[in-house]
Amino acid sequence: MAGTDSQARTRTSMSSRYVALRSQSEEAWDLLARRKVDFPASRTGGPAAAEQTEEAEADAAERQLQAGGAEGDSESGPAGPWDADAHAAACQVYEAALTALPGPCMHQLFAGFLCGTLEQLMEAGAGPGAEAAVAAAVGVAARLFGLLQRAHSEGHSTTDTYLTWAEWAGRVGQPKMALKAARKGCERFPADVAMWRRRLQLEQAAAAGREEEQLLPVLKSALQATQPDQVRFEVWNVESSRWCQPVAFRGMGRYRNCYSRALALCA
Repeated sequence: MAGTDSQARTRTSMSSRYVALRSQSEEAWDLLARRKVDFPASRTGGPAAAEQTEEAEADAAERQLQAGGAEGDSESGPAGPWDADAHAAACQVYEAALTALPGPCMHQLFAGFLCGTLEQLMEAGAGPGAEAAVAAAVGVAARLFGLLQRAHSEGHSTTDTYLTWAEWAGRVGQPKMALKAARKGCERFPADVAMWRRRLQLEQAAAAGREEEQLLPVLKSALQATQPDQVRFEVWNVESSRWCQPVAFRGMGRYRNCYSRALALCA
């Protein structure tokens, strides 16, 4: 009986230490979540094995934190083949992290994990087993977009939230979603030049021959919301390079006219 009590106290100590490590920082949560994917075999076994695994993961994560994350790359996705159970386990840890430490940093770390996973699934979609990889990517993309929407709705977004949203919406063939994300980003961060630049690119792609009519109010808003010299250089440099492509050379005059009118309206 005494031996059983001792073992129970030891397991409780292990679990408490694991929880304590998680509560230290967003980076600790991130490392522990990623270990669910990096070491999926550790999820097998009974309760005792699970508690021993938590102790081992806490030890490994502490070493990695002390080494400044040298053992892993928080921007990458899983290194091995797709494991749906391991991915789900990692997402459960991230969801718990968002409850314990809500804020932009934890949302960005979770989004970074999902983006890395999507990158690998899209690469796998071009080879053997493509159908399964594409199906998995659809689910991961849906989770990513849901996470970004939550960050926006709950006030935990950053400019990266909207730039990531726009990028991945475009990559999975959702241009309307991409444009909506860029518009939301400009509303939330009206002084951010990169955000306006991305929106202008998407607005231009959606204009379909009505560039002057549709871009004029956007250009005017961009110029009014940002530092004029900075945004004028950014907008002109990026947008003119797009319009100077041979297939769109005739459109350069329309864009220059639109840009000049926007400047005049802001004068």
